[in-house]
Amino acid sequence: MDASMRRTGIDIIGDVPWGTHFCQFYETGQDLMDILVPYFKEGLHSGEFCMWVTSEPLKVDQATEALRKAVPDLDDYIAQGQIEILDYSQWYIRSGKFSADEVLKGWVDKLAEAQKRGYEGLRLTGNTFWLEKADWYDFTKYEETVNNVIGRYNMLAICTYSLQKCNAREILDVIANHQFALIKRSGQWEIIESERHRKTEQALRESEEKLRETTRRFQTIVDNAPVAIYVKNRDGRFVFGNRQLERYTGHPLERLLGMTDYDFAPKEDADRWRENDLKVLEGQREEFEEIGIDRDGRPYVNISMKFPLLDGSGKPAEVCGISTEITERKLQEEALQKSKEELEVSGGGVASAERRTPPHPAGSTGEGGAISHALRKQHIRDYPVRSQGWRKNPLSKPSGLPDVRLD
Repeated sequence: MDASMRRTGIDIIGDVPWGTHFCQFYETGQDLMDILVPYFKEGLHSGEFCMWVTSEPLKVDQATEALRKAVPDLDDYIAQGQIEILDYSQWYIRSGKFSADEVLKGWVDKLAEAQKRGYEGLRLTGNTFWLEKADWYDFTKYEETVNNVIGRYNMLAICTYSLQKCNAREILDVIANHQFALIKRSGQWEIIESERHRKTEQALRESEEKLRETTRRFQTIVDNAPVAIYVKNRDGRFVFGNRQLERYTGHPLERLLGMTDYDFAPKEDADRWRENDLKVLEGQREEFEEIGIDRDGRPYVNISMKFPLLDGSGKPAEVCGISTEITERKLQEEALQKSKEELEVSGGGVASAERRTPPHPAGSTGEGGAISHALRKQHIRDYPVRSQGWRKNPLSKPSGLPDVRLD
C-alpha cells in the first residue's frame, strides 16, 4: 500500500490518504464505539500516535474500557505514550474557553512531537457534545480552517456530532466543513459526501487529466526533437530524458531514469561530466563539445549546453542538458582544413580544392583527420567552449582537435 494511504479500520471507508477530515453523526455511545474503536485499533497497529478527546455520552473511562476489549495490550500502548484518551476539558477549553487558534496549534504541536518520537502521523477524534450554542459560530470557523489546512499534515481526523444537539442547518454546516460524513440509517452506516468536497475532487481530477495530457504532449514533442534532452538531480541521477538520449547511453529511457553517468560511461568520463554538472549547480551555464561512441558503435561529436533549473526559492536544483550532434559539420570542417593544408603544400587555390574535395559522410572515420583519429582511437573527451557570461574558457582541448569558432 502507498505510504500516504492509511487504513481507517472502518469497513465502509477503507483506506484514505493522510489529511482526511471527516465527521460522524451519532445518537448513542454505542454508535461512537462502532466507529472509533476499530479506528484507533488500526492506528495503534499502524505505528501512529493517537488522541481520543471524549465527551458525553462516552467518557474517558468508558472509551478506555471499550478500546481495551479490542486491544488487550492497550495499557502497554498507554504506558509508552502512543495514545492519549482525554476529557474535552483537558483539550478544547484548557484556558477556560474555546480558542480555535489554541486547539489547532495544539494538534500541529502534537504531530510534530509524535514524528520526533518516530510515529508516522497523528490519528485523532474529538467529540463536540460539550459545545454550547454560543460557541457554534467559532467552532464552525475552526472546522472550516481544519478542513482547509489538514491536507498539509500526516493527520487523520474524525469529528463526532450528536444528532440530538444539531438542527438541520447545523448538520449542513458540519457536512460542508468535512470531506464526508458518516450517519446511520436503518441500522447501517452510510457515507454522505460534502458537495464542496465533491466539486473540489472533480476539479482536481480534471486538473490532473489536463496535466497528464500536457505531459504527454510535451514528451511527444521532445521525443521527436533532433537533439538529446535530459535533466539530472543534484545526485547526478537522470530524472527526465527523451528518446534521442537512448542512443548515447545505450539504455532505454525507462531503465535510464534513476541511473547516473557512472552506470554506463567510463569512470574518467563520468567524473568529468559530474564536474561539469557541479559547476552548473553553482549557477553557471556551460557549453562544451564531446566526442564519443554511441550504442551502435558509431562515432559522434556533440555540442552540449547545460544550465541550472531552479527550485521555488530560486536556487539551482537540477541540471538540464541539451546535446546537438555536429559530427557531419566537424568532419566537413576537418576535410576542408586538410584540403587547404594540401593546397598550401602544392601551391594550389583554396576554391579549386573546395570544389574537388567532397565532405566526409556523417559518421565517417576518414584517414588522418584529428576528429577521425580521435574517434578511431576511441579517445572520448569533452572540453568547454563557452561558460557563464559567454566568456571563452581557457581549459585546453584534446590534442589534435581543431580550434572551433562559434562566433
